Formats: sequence, structure tokens, C-alpha cells
Amino acid sequence: MPHNFPFYHVLWARIPLVLIPLLLAGCAAQNSTGVSRPGSLWTSDSGTMAQFPAELTTRIEFRDANHNDFLDSEETDTLLAVIANRGRGKTSGLTLTVTCFPNLLEITIVTPRLSDLSPGDSLRIPILLRAHRKLPDKIPIEVTTQAHDKVGNVADFPSISLETRSFKPPELVIAEKGVDDDREGDSYGDNDHCVEPKETIELALRLQNLGLGEARKVHAKLRADNPDIKIYNDSTRELGALKPGETRLLTYLLSIFPRYAGSDTLPLYLQVSEVHPENSRSLPLNLVLNREEQSKETVVVKGRDSEVTFPFAQVGGLVPSVEIDLPETRQSNENAWAVVIGNRQYKYCESVDFAERDAEWMERYFQKTFGVPKGNVIKRIDATRTEFERIFGSAGGAEKSELRKKIIDQESDVYIYYSGHGFPDFAQNRNEAYFVPSDGDVQDIGLTGYAVQTLYNNLALIPAKSYTIIIDACFCGESPTGPLMKQVSKVRLKVKNPVLQLENKAAVFSACGPDQVANWYQDQKHGFFTWYFMKGLQGAAADLNRNGIITAGEMKAWLEDPASGVGRQSRIICGNEQNPQVFGNLEQVLFRP
Repeated sequence: MPHNFPFYHVLWARIPLVLIPLLLAGCAAQNSTGVSRPGSLWTSDSGTMAQFPAELTTRIEFRDANHNDFLDSEETDTLLAVIANRGRGKTSGLTLTVTCFPNLLEITIVTPRLSDLSPGDSLRIPILLRAHRKLPDKIPIEVTTQAHDKVGNVADFPSISLETRSFKPPELVIAEKGVDDDREGDSYGDNDHCVEPKETIELALRLQNLGLGEARKVHAKLRADNPDIKIYNDSTRELGALKPGETRLLTYLLSIFPRYAGSDTLPLYLQVSEVHPENSRSLPLNLVLNREEQSKETVVVKGRDSEVTFPFAQVGGLVPSVEIDLPETRQSNENAWAVVIGNRQYKYCESVDFAERDAEWMERYFQKTFGVPKGNVIKRIDATRTEFERIFGSAGGAEKSELRKKIIDQESDVYIYYSGHGFPDFAQNRNEAYFVPSDGDVQDIGLTGYAVQTLYNNLALIPAKSYTIIIDACFCGESPTGPLMKQVSKVRLKVKNPVLQLENKAAVFSACGPDQVANWYQDQKHGFFTWYFMKGLQGAAADLNRNGIITAGEMKAWLEDPASGVGRQSRIICGNEQNPQVFGNLEQVLFRP
């Protein structure tokens, strides 16, 4: 263990016999500050006698490189020796002698040269202890240090007792892997986290050192042992050092050609090496065709003679957490219908990050969690105004809409989800909220948009059993990257809340207040509100009374929680606040197992 307490020693000058009668009184007046050896008055370089002795104090401490308080194999630790001259005389020609007992050949001691020490000065002296690869395990050692001057006087430092630790090899493993096959960035697929032919996937691997020793000069290279597997980017990575438990994230872009005829378990390997050749490994990825790949683990390593757990952070994982372990209902809802619209690409304004991904995964939640049959989903990506009117009807034209033709009166539960831009029509101070179709022009939104009020009016004419409406859009004229219309860049427009005319059979969830921006959750690749809504369903997080059923009121409480809800988390993560708006029938059931 480190020794940080000071030990004081006094180095007195030996007095020549001829001066004893003259200096006896002066010597008797010097104060000792600890156990010391007899010293002498130094002679100056010119040969004249110094008038006062030096008074030296010493202190030493152990500074461990990896903070486990052992001298580890292949580690260089430091003994910091501090020596100070508290007397009135100068000492010169100082040297250090450091000895180790037992004298192990596997330890090299490096000491620096010392300078003279004038009254009032001090020296901080780093002494290096370099442990070799073959250092034996659990050997108690004692390190002693002495300071000598040029005339043979000695000042002792406190001794340091240590224990050795033998070489602990690192162990590099693939602790986490994920497949991104959406149509954003460089990937192109169906967003099901499966490796399939004809897709271009972004493969993410988390390499972790599971051993007790540090891995140094780590290199990783992705290798495909089949010509029909194409790795597009440079597959070699230089990762530096990985301490026990430490991880590195690796990403690759690859495709499986349609002509691939090999094993379903793909011949993909991560070749890893470090400074010790015997620790090199070829790690199989164990990726299987058409199987969902989104593994996440917590691994345990042993250190400090105990177990230490290194969990992976939820935020920033290889796969967005709401896309793992979707809750599944056992309830049959054969008459239910869902409308899913994700407007990412726009003709006249900027795109909406993650809108398509939001729509893809809300469709899966509607099917798996809400019980909507797979064939009962009306989904549109980048829906035009014509498609809005075809699905929901034009103003006053609900009877001819696609939705009206699908539902069974008073028997169909209807779920509606929209992710994309919203915009206000502020002409003549109407401030009415509009969905922005992919071909909509915010400069003339009254003619090219689809009014939210028209949606509610038409739904009131369609006699469904219930409506659940989820809107991840804002209607203030801005997006997370700035205003949609240049002329209103300095003012956020506040729209009127649409009138809900659905009696007591609708629950409406909207992403933010009328003058707020709906944020994007960059780390999780979803709209911020959509991510929290899905997270509330996952693992029954929003099930406040723990009865297995999640109601609209419980989801409202989850979204609005002052400690962990959307408002506070958006301030922390996105830098601005958004407060979801929930109204309608709060007793309406969203999920039943």
C-alpha cells in the first residue's frame, strides 16, 4: 500500500575536534526533527567551513500505473521520493540508493541524477520500478531508499512494502453486434436487422477486453472467406490499448450477393492482434442469414481480486433499444386497422430525419403490441396530398375514403401514426395546423397541405369503435435544424389546438406544444417523442399500477414524468424543451398482454 506520511530525519555535520570548544554552544541550539544519523558541517567548494548544517526531511509514496496497488508484470510504477532542506546549510553531491528485497531479477530500478540542495529547497525524485514479463505472482517485496552526500552522510526514506502480480493476458471478444439495414445513410434494406442477400448493411461490432491484463497495440481486421461477401470500406482498424473491460466500436459496410451459395452461418471473422502474438485471435461473427442480429450483453471481468461488471450503456447502443424485445399481445383484434405515414423526403423543404424509420417500427408495434393484423395496415412513405385525401378523405368527403371502406362500424379499433413536417397556415390570422405532404409547399400550405382539423372532422364521420392517434410533428414553423420558411425565422408561430369531435372514443398523442419543436433523437435514430412512446410500451415501462395493462392515462403520465419524461430529457439531450400533448379518453387501453 502507498506510504504518504512523512518521515523526518536530520543530517548533522560532524564537528572537527579543533572547533568543538568554539561551536559547542551553537551545536547545542540546533533542533532535531526526527530519527537521524549523526552528520557533519559541510565544507564549501572553496575549502572554507560552512557556518550552519543542512537539515534534511524525507517522504516517499507509491504511484501505481493502473491503480490496483500491486506491482504488475510489464508495468512501470513510480516511487515519488521527496527530500527537502529545512536547515540553513547547503548540501551537495546527493545520490540515491534503492534496493529491493528479495532482489528479483524481473524488476529494474531506474533512479535519476540529483542536484545540490540549498536551504529552503526541495526535490521531487521519480524512481521507476519496471516489472518484466516473467514477474512471479504474489511475492511480497520491500523497497528501501537512501540519500547520500559527497562526504558520505546518509538520510533514510521510509521503506515501501508491495506485492507483485504475474502477467495477466488480455482476452479480446466480440461482446456486442448489430445490423442496420434501413434506407438511411449507406445501408439499404428492409430495416428488420437481418442479414439478407441483395441488401447493403451497416455492421456494428463492439470489441471488448474481457481479460485481466491490458491489450496493447490492438489491430482488428474484418475478413470474409467467400468471394460473394463484399466488404466495401477499409476493413483494418488500429485501436491502440484496451484496458480490462474497455471496449471499441467497429463499423463496416458489406453486402451478400444474390448468388451466395455458402452456409447460412456466414464465413465472416474478425482477426484481432495485439503486442503479444500469442494473444492473436480469429473471432467468428456467427452472423446467420435471415436471422435478427441485435445482441447486447453485460460481461463480467475479474480484477482487484474481485469481480467487476462492465455494462453497456443503453443510449448509443448498436441497435436502438426500442427495436429490441417488442412487447407482444395475445389478444385477437381481427377488425383493427392502422394507418402509418412516414414523410421523410420533401419536394420543397428539408427532409425529416428518421421519419421513415419511425413509420417502419410503429407499424411493427401496431401489429405485435396492439394486435393489428398484418394485412390491416395502410402504410405510406412520403405521402402526397392526394394520398392523404385518398386515405382520410377531402374536406367533408369521409364517406369515399379508403379508411371508411375498411372499417366495420362500431367494431374496428383504428390506430393512426404520422411522422413528418407540420406547418401553420397563418394567413388571415387563422393559425391552423397542417400536415405537410411530401409535395406540399409551406409557402402556400393552405392549398397544398392537409389540415389536422380536416382529419378530426372526417374521423368523426367514420363510426369506428375507437381511435388512437399519434403525431410526431410540430406546427410552429420550425424543425430541429431551423425554420421551414425563411421569412418567419425569428418567430415561432403558435397554432390553435384542433377541435376533437370524436366524443369519448379517441386518445390523441402529439409530440409537443403548439409553439415547440419536435426533436430528433440522433443516438437512437428515431423522433424523440416516438422513441419515448415506444419505450413506454417496452417492458411495460408506462404500466404505473403494474397490472399488465397500459392505458392512455398511464402513457400520458410516463411521457410527462418530471424526472424522466420527454420534457426534462429533451432539455438534457437535445438542448430545448418539448412537452407532449395528450388529450381525449385517458381510460382507453393501449396494450393488454
